[in-house]
Amino acid sequence: MLKTIQIIALIQGILLVFILLYYKKQQRKPAFWLLIGSIISILLYIMGDDANNLFFNEMDWFFLDETLFITLFFLFVKYFISKKDDFNTRDYLYFIPNILYLFNEVISEGEMPLAFRIFELSVELIFLGYLLYTLLRVIKVKRRQPKWLVFFLIPLTIVLGTFFMEELLLFLRINFSFEGFMPENSYVLVIAAFLFYFITVKLIFSQKEFSSHLLKSNTSGRYHTSGLQPQKIEGYKKQLLQLVEQQQLYKDPKLSIDKVALALGIPRQYVSEIVNVHLHTNFQEFINQYRVNAFIENLPKKQYQHFTLFGIANEVGFNSKSSFNAIFKKIKGLTPSEYKKKLLTHHKMSLK
Repeated sequence: MLKTIQIIALIQGILLVFILLYYKKQQRKPAFWLLIGSIISILLYIMGDDANNLFFNEMDWFFLDETLFITLFFLFVKYFISKKDDFNTRDYLYFIPNILYLFNEVISEGEMPLAFRIFELSVELIFLGYLLYTLLRVIKVKRRQPKWLVFFLIPLTIVLGTFFMEELLLFLRINFSFEGFMPENSYVLVIAAFLFYFITVKLIFSQKEFSSHLLKSNTSGRYHTSGLQPQKIEGYKKQLLQLVEQQQLYKDPKLSIDKVALALGIPRQYVSEIVNVHLHTNFQEFINQYRVNAFIENLPKKQYQHFTLFGIANEVGFNSKSSFNAIFKKIKGLTPSEYKKKLLTHHKMSLK
């Protein structure tokens, strides 16, 4: 039964890789290649699982385990969230634990001395740290990510974490097992594979998310000859954020990119480049995010108790009720009235 499920997972993974590579004519972000690498690594693990090797019985392919997938998965989430267009060479350092783990497995094949066991456990704790960091990162920024992504990344991270928690508890001689809560490791692997496949399929069919997170935007080519140096980019970006936040420019319902450029004393094209390329958004969405945050901040204040929802929205720069409702729901996933109701419910519960 397990081998049948492994074969199905293997075929599905291979098909997903070919579908993703169909986008070969477009420039791809690091997150795209890390997604491909994650799928391939989990395919290798499905084939070479120590307890249920698809090709050879009782064959230990120690170089094909969950650790490579975890590192690639960790980096995939990191770049997926940041939407960075280029891979930072320093991030190759995250693969050092994989090399150490492989080295330890090679030299300590068979009965493992205590020193090697401690070393192996130390490296496994690093992988557990990768998973915990990934989980915290996703929870921390969940408001800016698609809801389905959060729902599937969290269980996937927890499922993979059981591999290392059991190892740690066994070493500490704590009599506890996840067997009552989770199936055996081989099935856990298949569960992790299908969860990750679901994320991939959703990304493929969610064209907007696929394009924004995995494919490079054509906007960077528009600014190819702007001549902005990295130092100036960082400086202008800092000035822009300070200007919008401290002077609350977003409260101006007629705020335009030209007005911001004039306030900063730089060309309009530079402001456009900073927002589109280096902040990975567009000017209107950039300003609307501040307006929505300001609305939420003002909502519980006493001075706004007698204001209508749109009255508060108007105070922070929205000049159309319909566009305010649409923008708020797009950013927060709830209408303003639903959000207020949820806020009031939470407040009543905290008073009990």
